[in-house]
Amino acid sequence: MKILSTSDLHIGINLGDYDRKHDVEESIAAVMDLITEHKPNMFVFAGDMFHSNRNLTENVKPYLELLNFLSAHVDQSYLLVGNHDLVEQKGKTHAMDAGEEFENVHIVSTIESHHIGPEQYLMLVPHVSRSKSDISPEEQLASIPNCFVDYPESAKVYVFSHCNINAVDMGGQVLFKFNHHALPSEVINHPKVKYVFNGHFHKPVDGERLYIIGSPQRYTMDEKDDEKRVLLIDTDTDEVQSIPVPCRKMIEHNLDFISDFDATNNLYDLLMSEDYDANVCDFICKAVIKIKEEDMPKFDFKAFEARLNEIYGYVYKPHILMQREKRIRIKELTTKDDPEDAIEKFCKEYDQDRLIERAKTYTG
Repeated sequence: MKILSTSDLHIGINLGDYDRKHDVEESIAAVMDLITEHKPNMFVFAGDMFHSNRNLTENVKPYLELLNFLSAHVDQSYLLVGNHDLVEQKGKTHAMDAGEEFENVHIVSTIESHHIGPEQYLMLVPHVSRSKSDISPEEQLASIPNCFVDYPESAKVYVFSHCNINAVDMGGQVLFKFNHHALPSEVINHPKVKYVFNGHFHKPVDGERLYIIGSPQRYTMDEKDDEKRVLLIDTDTDEVQSIPVPCRKMIEHNLDFISDFDATNNLYDLLMSEDYDANVCDFICKAVIKIKEEDMPKFDFKAFEARLNEIYGYVYKPHILMQREKRIRIKELTTKDDPEDAIEKFCKEYDQDRLIERAKTYTG
């Protein structure tokens, strides 16, 4: 059996002023193309299809387009409820419920187990805080290891989850450590478990038996350097293939006018010039401008923002960090020195003992 898996589309959230709708649509189109190419028997989405229940009239459209495609091209599809797929507590409904009308698409809101082949089993663990079960999340998670008793000794179990990971050792290092709604380490290390494929975290990571699937497109500027992918799992050969997914790139410009206005002005002039030649029209740009309050009149913010829009096409709103020189200096010192030593250096530098109490407030 071949299983295609991805996670964390987060339909419905923007990146600053940038509308991610087009990115989401491109990601869904890429997933559909891969299904057409590889013809998997099963599709598993490991949680966070949506980011919230806002503006569902528009946000449900790309979701239903994907489900229509899955229904026509994949034998069985399982969509796990993630922590951002908010359940309305009164009726215990959420946006993903719109997919229940498709016969071969299953919305997974409680822990499930399925027999998928000769001594092969699928365990599905949604984010239990969003579960429709009346059993507490802690009890649900604690009960998972007991399920393995029902599997034969030679069973191979493939776990797909949208949980935190509790102190998992991968190559001698702890990958993540969260103690709240965490998939028990007894599950990950159980001898009957072949692989665990986890959503929730957006950066892909591969281990011996634990795979962080990652999201198929960039969701925040923190992911600007992450590679994006989907996974193709062959349960007959136990091969796990990572398939790259193209997505919009991100770039960040930091103009630190506080440290050296003249030097940084060279980059500013380059961006403002007509000769700027960079093939970055499909990038999302974030500009962080650190500047002293007294230097603000030297900076043409409107012209700079217009130039960014012209160069990049997609601009995550530029940030101006306008701070006073002394406040910046004490922060610089406290990143390198003990707070008490930093205060002493700071006051000697400015020769103002009266600043000691004020400086202490900047050290936190």
